[in-house]
Amino acid sequence: MRYIGISFSLKGQDIADMRVSLEKISQQLGGTTGDTILVHGFMPRHVVVEKGFSTDLVDALSELFPYQINCYADGKPNRELMAKILKEQGGEAWIVGDVIDGVKEEESIYMENLLNINYVDTKWDGVGYGRKERELTYGESRVGLTFNHGEGDIYYQVRAAKQTCAKAIDQMNDLRAASESDEYKELCTIAVRKLQSAQMDMVKAITWKD
Repeated sequence: MRYIGISFSLKGQDIADMRVSLEKISQQLGGTTGDTILVHGFMPRHVVVEKGFSTDLVDALSELFPYQINCYADGKPNRELMAKILKEQGGEAWIVGDVIDGVKEEESIYMENLLNINYVDTKWDGVGYGRKERELTYGESRVGLTFNHGEGDIYYQVRAAKQTCAKAIDQMNDLRAASESDEYKELCTIAVRKLQSAQMDMVKAITWKD
C-alpha cells in the first residue's frame, strides 16, 4: 500500500484541466484499485455542500481515489498532519499546476519533512514529470534507500524496511558524532554495521520467492 499527497489550487486553473492530471496519477498509481491511499486536506463533501460550493472537485477525488485520509479540521487543512502521515508511511507528494497560495505552503512543509515531490502540469499526459529529490541522510545512504527491488506493494515494503533501519542508523551516527570516547564510537559503529546487515536480510525476506 502506498500513500501519496496531492496538492493543487483552482485559483486561475480549471477543474476540468486539473482532472486530466488527476486521472493520469490515479491510473499510474492504482488509485481506484486500493493500491494507493490519498492523504489530503480538501473540504469533505458535506462541508462543500453546506457552503454551497460545487462538488465537482470532491466528487472527482472520491471517484479517482476512493481510499483517502482527510486531514481537513477546524475549517482548514492540517498540512502538518498530512506531511507527518506521508513521512511515517514512506509516502510522497504530487503537486499539480501552479505552486501558489496553500500549495506553496504545503510544498514547504513537505520539504521540511524530507519528502520527495513530483511536479506535473494541468492536462498532464502521464509522460515524464519533474521530481525534487532531497538529500539523503547518512542512514538512508548506508541502506541504499534509492536502490529498490520489485514493483507495487513489494517496492513500498522494501522502502519501509530500509527507512526503519536508516532511522536507527542515523540515531547511532548522531550519538557517535557527539561522543569523545573512542570505545563508545566503536560501539556505535558496530551497531551501524549490524543494522546494515539486518536491512539486507529484511529485503531478502520481503522479496523471497519460493
